[in-house]
Amino acid sequence: MNKWDSNEVKVKDKMNTILTSHETWMNFFNLFTKAIIITDLDLNILSHNKQAIEVYRKLGWEEKPENIQDFFNSVTDEMIADLIGKLQKDGFISDKWSVKGFGQHSNQFEINGILDESSNKIIFIFTPLIKESSKRLVRQDNLYVDIINNLKCYIVIHTKEGVMVDVNKAFCELIGISKSKALGENIFQYIAGTDKENFQRVINHLPSKKSTFNLFQLILDSKEITLQYTTQFNFYSGLYYTTIYDVPEESEHNDYLLEGIQSVFCQSKDGILMVDFKGIIIQANEHACTLFEEKQVDLLNSNIETLTGRRIEDLFGDENTQKAELVYILPNGKKRIIEITKRQISKSPYTLLICEDNSEKWEIEQELRISENKFKKIFDGAFDGIFIWGADGTIYDINEPGAAIIGSSIDDIHNKNFRDVFDLNDHQVKLLQRHISLINKNKHHHFVCELTCRDGQTKQLDFSSRLDVIPGKNLTIFRDVTDKLRMEEQLKKSDTLNVVGELAAGIAHEIRNPMTALKGFIQLLEASLNGEFSTYFQVISSELQRIETIITDFLILAKPQAVSYQIKQVNTIIANTLELLSAQASMLNIQFRTHFSNIPPIHCESNQLKQVLINLIKNAIEAMPAGGYIDITTELFFDNHILISIQDYGTGIPEAVLDKLGEPFYTTKEKGTGLGLMVTYKIIEEHTGWIEVASEEGKGSLFQIYLPISHEFS
Repeated sequence: MNKWDSNEVKVKDKMNTILTSHETWMNFFNLFTKAIIITDLDLNILSHNKQAIEVYRKLGWEEKPENIQDFFNSVTDEMIADLIGKLQKDGFISDKWSVKGFGQHSNQFEINGILDESSNKIIFIFTPLIKESSKRLVRQDNLYVDIINNLKCYIVIHTKEGVMVDVNKAFCELIGISKSKALGENIFQYIAGTDKENFQRVINHLPSKKSTFNLFQLILDSKEITLQYTTQFNFYSGLYYTTIYDVPEESEHNDYLLEGIQSVFCQSKDGILMVDFKGIIIQANEHACTLFEEKQVDLLNSNIETLTGRRIEDLFGDENTQKAELVYILPNGKKRIIEITKRQISKSPYTLLICEDNSEKWEIEQELRISENKFKKIFDGAFDGIFIWGADGTIYDINEPGAAIIGSSIDDIHNKNFRDVFDLNDHQVKLLQRHISLINKNKHHHFVCELTCRDGQTKQLDFSSRLDVIPGKNLTIFRDVTDKLRMEEQLKKSDTLNVVGELAAGIAHEIRNPMTALKGFIQLLEASLNGEFSTYFQVISSELQRIETIITDFLILAKPQAVSYQIKQVNTIIANTLELLSAQASMLNIQFRTHFSNIPPIHCESNQLKQVLINLIKNAIEAMPAGGYIDITTELFFDNHILISIQDYGTGIPEAVLDKLGEPFYTTKEKGTGLGLMVTYKIIEEHTGWIEVASEEGKGSLFQIYLPISHEFS
């Protein structure tokens, strides 16, 4: 007898010694990690094993679903009908379904089903799969269906009071009645003597225990026969599952169990090791040898510590831990990630170690983890704002720059809707809805929208969105372009102003030469003719002066100007200007109200500043055809500027027009040139100041001029 033969005999002897009851067989059956669900022909769930409960939980079910189709959201009625048809025709079915449970949970499973014609029950086996894009890490295993179909036992499902709600065919044959007659009867009526009390005591204590194993006598045809039974309580159904066995002869029983367990060891697609309390391996199946790349003869009778480098207690840490991950170094030096599930065989010192190769799954998870870290770094480190959102407008995640742009914290924005994050008016809501519709149509879209953020600031935000970057979720990258757009507008105005300035300079010079000749000849004619035409000459001279004023405005637009800045008192310049305009104001029944503060002098070009005041005050006069008051005030603005305010109470300026004031040739007057305000703005800018305008139609306008107190002009 060689070493292998000797080891095999020893193993068989040990197993014949320890596997002495059907309870051991059932415990062994329950050790496997595949989910089993038993249904009727309408797919109503009647029973399940412990692993099925984990499937329910993984799919988001807090309670057992009533029907197996409840969490097959992606399975149509046609698919179910086809499944039932194949089961009735062939007796079995094998397929892959995407199973969606309650909420957002989803997984792919390999579904194997077998029809038990004797009981009209369907037995489903669920094997979880990695997504099709990943390598297959879990394989088909029909072992458990074979185990259920070959169990030589009688099964009764009953209430706490003993009312039978389901029985198998074997039990009906045992008691000699049909299933329809057995249902609704009480199992206690078949139990003899004091065994009734013992059985009731077992049921009463079950919710606090996992299972029981005992003997009782059944009364059959006025005879009492002794049978073995095990009872389990199902928390989901609230029913008791009693499995009854014949009491076999010792040798028959051992042979039956040994045959079954050896079948399990041979057929299982997982590696299985059986070890004793010392950690000695007393059995190893073929797949365990393949997994560890060791010969079976070398594994048997060796210690688990020798194989893994760690004792069982070191692998799992404590008694409550049932799973462990082992990094196993193969003989060729390569690493293999092995998941080990520990299962204790009841009423024995032996432990099952179910080993599964998770190397490919681990590699995928590592790649996913690396990818997630890269995304997180890009997400958090981007200069632009980034947020992830759903179809209903809910923002699921946002980075720190994005929260800063919106003017809030990440926590305050997280899981909020667009409407809650931004203060949207009806027009802005329509813009965002159009943006989303275009995203849905084209998968991506880009647009700029003015929005009021949570910090109260109104900003121009540039949005660029893409659909389904993450399944069911969309990506938007956005930035604050308020300053950029303002600068572009200023550059546009500046370019326009330069062009207009160059054009104006050319026109002014071309007109000024003939104007000088005209003015000279008019003066000669006025001196030589009689006084009766003096009025005509005054009108001609006045109009020529007006033309010259326009030419001067054109020349101011040209660059550069040779001006002389001197220290002047602004109050004095304003007073002189009002004297010039007082006659025109009086004719229109307009009075000037002044309030001059004690302000320091400034560096300025007095003639240019006077021109600014004339332009603004004349506009105010023209805006008040019915007469009234014009208020002119001066005051100190902080410590480094003076403020000149010109307030009229006339027709006002429409809001849509305010932003266009100062643009070349833009005017609201019927005969205006659009040059006055443009020259005004240009003069104040050259004095390193600025102008602010506030107006309301029907109530008047306020022009405010800000000028620096001290500045060195070259």
